[in-house]
Amino acid sequence: MSFLAQHDLAWHYARFTLPEDWECTGYTCRQKDGRIELSNPEGFIAQYNWRNVKAVPDIKRIMNTVYQRHLEDNDCPEKKDFKDLHFSELSGFTVGYGHENLPFYAGRFIESNSTLIEWVFPSWSKKFMKLILPDLLASFQENYDDVRYWSAFGLPHYIPKEYQLEHVDAQPANVSFHYETKKHHRLIVRRWGLTDEHLRDHTLKQFYGLFLVDSKMTLDAIDEFDFHDKPAVRASFQDRGRFGLDKLIAKWWRGEATAFFNADEKRIYSVEQIAPKRKFKEWSADNVFFFKK
Repeated sequence: MSFLAQHDLAWHYARFTLPEDWECTGYTCRQKDGRIELSNPEGFIAQYNWRNVKAVPDIKRIMNTVYQRHLEDNDCPEKKDFKDLHFSELSGFTVGYGHENLPFYAGRFIESNSTLIEWVFPSWSKKFMKLILPDLLASFQENYDDVRYWSAFGLPHYIPKEYQLEHVDAQPANVSFHYETKKHHRLIVRRWGLTDEHLRDHTLKQFYGLFLVDSKMTLDAIDEFDFHDKPAVRASFQDRGRFGLDKLIAKWWRGEATAFFNADEKRIYSVEQIAPKRKFKEWSADNVFFFKK
C-alpha cells in the first residue's frame, strides 16, 4: 500500500478525494461541529464545515443568509441587487452561487447522524464549477461505520468509533493523530519523514526504542519482525494511565506498539495503544493501516 498515492480527506462523518495540489492548513477536532481549511500553491482554496443539527436544515435559506452577510460585511456593490443565489443539485449536494469571484457553497444533510456538511469556496468561476467541483462532490462517502476511516496530512488510517480525536500534531515532516476513549484509553498513529536522518546512525529498533523512552514510556521489550514485507518492530511498554475529567494520573497501564519502515516512501509509520491491562483490547497495526470491512 502506498500512502503517497492517497489524496483523501476523511474527518469524522465524511470522506472526499481532493485535488492533488490541495492540502490541509487548518482544522478543529470536535465531533459535534468544526471546520477544515484547505489551500493550494496559490493560497486558500476551500473550507469544509460540519455540524450536528436537530432537524432537517433549509440549506438554501442558510446559503442565502451567509452570502447576504458576506456582501454586507465586505460592502460589496453586488448587495444592492441581490435577492437569491442560483441553486443546482450535484451528486446529492445543493450548490449555491451568486456572482463571479465571490464565495459559493455546497451543502448536504447526512440523515444517518443528523449532520449538515458544507463546503465554502472563496471565488466562484465557471472553470472551478466544471473542472473541480463535480469530482470533489462525487467522491463523497459517509464515514459513520463502527470502524472509521481517517485521512489528512498524508496519513490514512482506521480507528474504532469509540476513540475520539483529541488532537493532531502536523509538522512539515512528521504527523501524529491522538485518539482517546471516554475512559482515556489511547491510540496514537504516527508518520515520520526525514528517514535518511533518523536511520543514519540507528536501526529502526534503536530509533523507535529511543523514541518511546524519550516519550516517558517504560520499555519492557522490543523485537524485530516483517510487517507486510517491510522491516518492523513490535514493542511492549508501560505508561501512566489517566482517569476522571481532569485526566489525573492513574496506575501504570499496558502499552503495545508497532513501527515499520516503508523504504519506497522513505517514511516510518507507527501505532501505539495504551489501556489498563485487564481492559486492553488490541487494535493491531494491520487494522490501523490495512483494515478491510
